[in-house]
Amino acid sequence: MAADTTTALHRFIAGMRDEIRTLDLLREVAREQRAASVPDSGIDLAALVHRRQDIEDELHRLEQTVRPLRAALGAPGVALDADERAACDAVQDKARQTVADILAIDRDTLAALMAARETRQARLHHLDTGEATLAAYRRTVRPTTAPKELINQVG
Repeated sequence: MAADTTTALHRFIAGMRDEIRTLDLLREVAREQRAASVPDSGIDLAALVHRRQDIEDELHRLEQTVRPLRAALGAPGVALDADERAACDAVQDKARQTVADILAIDRDTLAALMAARETRQARLHHLDTGEATLAAYRRTVRPTTAPKELINQVG
């Protein structure tokens, strides 16, 4: 293998390991977001969103350095031996699995947020219905004429 390919391989694997560490941080934030999606969790979801954005920005920056190395190693005529190919595949598989974990956590979070939204909407509906019922009850119980008019009618 050429020295350029060896250097590219080492830089690629190091870059992918950096991406995996960043993805691990992103997975932790995703888990915290899932915990924050539980009603009355007390966790600041907005702060987690900002933290996640910072991590995603770092991940994007890392990917910009890894992408050309990936392309160079996958170019026609670049020969990697079985161990080198296995090392590349291992870090890429680990990254893919971590991304799949993050997406699964995000799906759970979204489902929890949607369920909380539906619960809030149902509660608001019950409040509105209860207010309407109470208003109707008050109209029924309250006399429609003022008390002095009743006296004038009787007297």
